[in-house]
Amino acid sequence: LLDTALGQIHVLHCGPADGSPVLLLHGCPSDATSWRWMLPALLHMGYRAIGVDMPGFGGSPGAKLSSRSEHNSAAGGPVDVCCAVLDALGVESTAVVGYDWGAGIALSLALLRRRRVSRVVTFHPSYNPPKEENLSAMPVPVLVLWVKEDQFHNLSKWRKHFQALPSSKRELEVYSLGSRWKAGMSFGCDSKLGPKIQERIVSFLAGDAPTQVAAGTLERRLESETATA
Repeated sequence: LLDTALGQIHVLHCGPADGSPVLLLHGCPSDATSWRWMLPALLHMGYRAIGVDMPGFGGSPGAKLSSRSEHNSAAGGPVDVCCAVLDALGVESTAVVGYDWGAGIALSLALLRRRRVSRVVTFHPSYNPPKEENLSAMPVPVLVLWVKEDQFHNLSKWRKHFQALPSSKRELEVYSLGSRWKAGMSFGCDSKLGPKIQERIVSFLAGDAPTQVAAGTLERRLESETATA
């Protein structure tokens, strides 16, 4: 448990103290351990991984925070929690990787606390921009990851939000699992898809440009091999 200005927050913290920080934000309902599959790749590349359990989730005490996007910026809400953790750890700026609810928090954090965020990876973002959050004003590069078979996260509905991001800062990758998709599965733990996602995330964090550029933007679609069994 980490003592912060907002009370104790449970943090999964590993990697070199002088490594470039990466804040890992979980979905709802979940906790920071959902990112264990990503840790080996981050540590191998020398990153300092900081997984946060939001209040009421995992090992963090307190009432559960609302997962609705309009509450991300509330006093004592997810954005404030992230900043409190960074302050307690002495981190000025960080890359942020989020899934589902955590992906939405990452976008809110980048828009509302610009000096604290260098890059954002959003995996299946559960996020409907509140009025005070204008995605067209996103100041940092954003990578959006999607598995097209996932029935709980609809890319068609979210595409308008992706297109609202500045074309020079957005990148979309869509993967296919085919018949391997199962409800509740951990995509990062899939033997074929997991390594692809790990590699792409660390490549993006390092600032590597995508190998294919479509229509002058950084949108790129990747279709992984579809299993028949």
